[in-house]
Amino acid sequence: MQDTWMTAGLVALVVVLLAVLWMRRHPRGDAPATIENKILGMVAADIQLVEALRQKGVDLNAPRHIDLEFHAPSEDAAHRLVAALVRTLPGEADVRPAVKPRTWAVTYVVQTTISSIVQADAVERRIRLAAAVGGEHDGWGTPLGP
Repeated sequence: MQDTWMTAGLVALVVVLLAVLWMRRHPRGDAPATIENKILGMVAADIQLVEALRQKGVDLNAPRHIDLEFHAPSEDAAHRLVAALVRTLPGEADVRPAVKPRTWAVTYVVQTTISSIVQADAVERRIRLAAAVGGEHDGWGTPLGP
């Protein structure tokens, strides 16, 4: 029961922080930039995913294999994205042509905690790194086992 209240509290805190950030960037109520919508959407999806993992008994604070998924508009952009990712979070990259025409898929594999991956500033950093090369951050995944 305590975990449920802690999760609810964390969700509320994230929502409040995102609202404050949005208000600071858009004091007149202007529509948020596309990148901000992506950040809000990714954080909201992460909250749901974290809760599902918690219910399955996954330790959110144990280091584990996590795949960060990206799309880039060219092979060069994909490699520039990998270089930027390496500077912020040690990991290994797999760059390959994507299923979508004229795009490249990047899977960046890290060994870290789920708790660190879903922090709003980490989500924002990944989305902005991808956007800087004309790409997109497509989310993350991890095996249910350790």
